[in-house]
Amino acid sequence: MMKKNRTVRFVAFLLAAALCLSMVPSSAFATETTDSYENGSDVIVSEDTDSYENGSDVTVPEDTGSEEDADALISSYASTSDNNDENSDSSESENMIVYSGHAQTYGDLTSVTDGAVLGTTGQSKRLEAISISKGTALSDVEGSIQYRVHVQSYGTLNWVSDGASAGTTGESKRIEAIQIRLTGELSEQYDIYYSMHVQKYGWTNWTKGLSETDSADGTDGWCGTNGLYLRVEAIQVILVEKGGEAPTSSGSWSYLTWSDMGNLAYSGHQQSAGNLAAVSNGSVLGSAGSGKRLEAVSLSVSGASVSGGITYRTHLQTYGWQSWSSDGSLSGTTGQSKRMEAIEIKLTGNLANYCDVWYRVYVEQYGWLGWATNGQTAGTTGISYQIEAVQIQIVPKAAPTPGENSGYYKDTPKMSAADQRIYNSVLAVYNSVGKDLYACFKWVVNNMTYERINGHLTPPTGYTRCQWYAVKAFETHQGNCYCYAAAFYYLAIYLDYDAEYVEGQVTKRGGGYTPHGWVVIDGAYICDPEGQAEISPSLNFYMQPINNTLLTYVR
Repeated sequence: MMKKNRTVRFVAFLLAAALCLSMVPSSAFATETTDSYENGSDVIVSEDTDSYENGSDVTVPEDTGSEEDADALISSYASTSDNNDENSDSSESENMIVYSGHAQTYGDLTSVTDGAVLGTTGQSKRLEAISISKGTALSDVEGSIQYRVHVQSYGTLNWVSDGASAGTTGESKRIEAIQIRLTGELSEQYDIYYSMHVQKYGWTNWTKGLSETDSADGTDGWCGTNGLYLRVEAIQVILVEKGGEAPTSSGSWSYLTWSDMGNLAYSGHQQSAGNLAAVSNGSVLGSAGSGKRLEAVSLSVSGASVSGGITYRTHLQTYGWQSWSSDGSLSGTTGQSKRMEAIEIKLTGNLANYCDVWYRVYVEQYGWLGWATNGQTAGTTGISYQIEAVQIQIVPKAAPTPGENSGYYKDTPKMSAADQRIYNSVLAVYNSVGKDLYACFKWVVNNMTYERINGHLTPPTGYTRCQWYAVKAFETHQGNCYCYAAAFYYLAIYLDYDAEYVEGQVTKRGGGYTPHGWVVIDGAYICDPEGQAEISPSLNFYMQPINNTLLTYVR
């Protein structure tokens, strides 16, 4: 009995010492030492007091307690210690919400809780699947967490709940958006919020999830994007007590869809056809291959929930580049017979942050050119080629492009061997007299010698009659009226004039008509270089108003 009593008292002494260490300053240690105990610190003993050096002293009272008192002290300390350990374990393991997922490259991700980031940022890795469940702190709360995701290729998947996987694995399909709702008592006691890290744009605003009574139709409760081809890279999810403060947002939006980008429409004016009915995103405006020039266009974006619009300008025959137009105003001309030769188009505002504008044109000789984008020049300049049709498309920045971004602009004619032969002669004349229409007219008058030709020349294979007449004029400096007219025609068109080579008849001396060739400029003026050279140098056969000519010209 005595031995047991000593043991109990010794244990009680140690426990009392441990509990009282922080109560006595280290300066209270006795200076006279008689023993030491090596366990990482010394035990310093005075005459009347035992002290334990670990930064404080413990003073032990006289031994007046019983065995029962010591047992009670040990039990009390053990109970206190056990409760602290239990509370510590509970605070580490209990949580409100738990979520995990599957990510590109990394595969299955370790679960996180209560607003922590699941996934990656700055690594361009798509999140492919997500699972969400209640944490241990809510194990006694009735109700569930339901969620569904919008996935590349598949669209919106079915609802799942309570830890089931939403999305795909092993298919390389990105999650683009998520919608979450609470049910039962969970819905009555808590709100759920979530934010997603989206490709190119970073974190969205926090989205408040749905409750059991909310409709899941429409866009409420959705977070991310739909139709913009953007991957979700990370997610945060948190529960907030009903009526509690929502998390602070740092993004500029929660959910964006293709419909938020608005609707593109464009119309125009075309030779012979007049005003063209508006077409929508990606459609062809005009008549490709018809030989009819497009003369004006008008573009607009309507119904967008993001700010911004569309701006554009055209390069026109005679006038060159026009000022920028925007949002439905006309760029080009009507009633002037001026061809559109090139176009530049740009988006503005936030619309330009989310989308690109792509466009291509159908040009005489070349046909469809390549796709231009975001202000690049589509078409031609300096070679007098008309645009006959245009195709315009607004595309999300992450979406596949409609085609290669190349070959959208030309500044040299597309030529057959015949055209190249003539073009080389034309350049030689420009180098001699300059790029001036009247100077070119005088060059033909002064450098050609009239040669009578019975009937029409028969052009060789690969040449039109007009081309062959022009070749004879430029290379021999001889020919009849058709040669004069053909040479001037090519000099005019490469100066960007709307020129027409005409074979018809004119009045002759003594009455009647005789075959003749001339050139019509801009549909309004007749130029007759052979008439100027052979009939009367003193008269003016240059730019005669079509209804007030020296001769009667009959087609």
